[in-house]
Amino acid sequence: GQQVGRVLFDGGCAASGNNGARAIGVEVTSGGRNGKTWTAVAAREVILAAGAIRTPQLLELSGIGDKNVLAKAGVQSRINLPGVGANLQDHMLMHMTQGFNNQSYVYPNIMQNSTINDWARSVYYKNRTGPYTFGPPDGNGFFSLPQISDRAQEIAQNASSFSDEDYLPDGLDESVIRGYARQRALLIPALNDSRRAVIEFLQDNAGNTQISNQRPLTRGNVHISGTDPFDYPSLDFRYGSNPIDMAVMMDSLRFNDELFQQPELQILQPVQKDPPHAASDAQLQEFLNRALGTEFHPSCTAAMMPREDGGVVDSTLLVYGTQNIRVVDASIFPIIPAAHLESVIYAVAEKAADLIKKSEEAGSVPRLPLDQTQCTTTPNGNAKR
Repeated sequence: GQQVGRVLFDGGCAASGNNGARAIGVEVTSGGRNGKTWTAVAAREVILAAGAIRTPQLLELSGIGDKNVLAKAGVQSRINLPGVGANLQDHMLMHMTQGFNNQSYVYPNIMQNSTINDWARSVYYKNRTGPYTFGPPDGNGFFSLPQISDRAQEIAQNASSFSDEDYLPDGLDESVIRGYARQRALLIPALNDSRRAVIEFLQDNAGNTQISNQRPLTRGNVHISGTDPFDYPSLDFRYGSNPIDMAVMMDSLRFNDELFQQPELQILQPVQKDPPHAASDAQLQEFLNRALGTEFHPSCTAAMMPREDGGVVDSTLLVYGTQNIRVVDASIFPIIPAAHLESVIYAVAEKAADLIKKSEEAGSVPRLPLDQTQCTTTPNGNAKR
């Protein structure tokens, strides 16, 4: 029931922080928007682990981010870091409506029977056996583009023909564009590499398929539009705004259609509804325009890159311009991994724990009461001195 509003700094909010701002705590509101505001004091560090959506929101509410974005939102700039909230990435995913008409091979509907379901639950939690060990998606594979498309080389060449600024959001700082150029140099060769996954196929055992792009060139953003931490930030994934990503997804649909025609699958009596079998390019494009969405893997909005390349944290996960604010979540990835994020997050957390334990940051309790003057240019905050 606690909502963190912003990070508090030694010397008050108005002081510039580019030479090493020291965080002394966070402002918290209890019990909703109109609840009581209180302060959690940090003796050593403030660690942000709010995820790729909320971590950049907290940084921007604290005056850390693109100065133009902050000014528009009514927040006084403390540390100008244009990369905050930029570089948003996700494994854009599409779900196809398909099925197997051979009912003897479809995941049994008996699990809807409460008696059988209770039994299945009990044997699973007792000894990890029974129907609960066989839940969708049962088929899950990561494919390189050459494995699913005969246009891999052509797509990679087309990707190289674009400039770094093409298909990015408007108004980006030069440092963010420079960082994206470095990412493209790593991503484009993977498009024509048979050893590197570009597409994930998830297949349940009833015929439904999901396909997600593991190495997107598309970049989105997440930013605050005001000073209220209870307002959800403005979020734009910009799925499919890069034509290379759309070409990869188009060829993935073609591959899936080919897969469903294989003799080994005919015993299952497959049916393809949306998109249909042998769909035209126009039908596939129409499907993509309405089907692309999230795999719930948002990341990369406080990237661990050089500051001059739009980075937000350094190699120790400390936010540039601060002495003791560290970020430990998926927002620190420069490029989204071509895999599910969970195990990578575990690795980040373990590494971060070692860094924090080895840190020479001395503990010191700030003088109370803290200066909690709002870091905003508008008078709508509820924090009091």
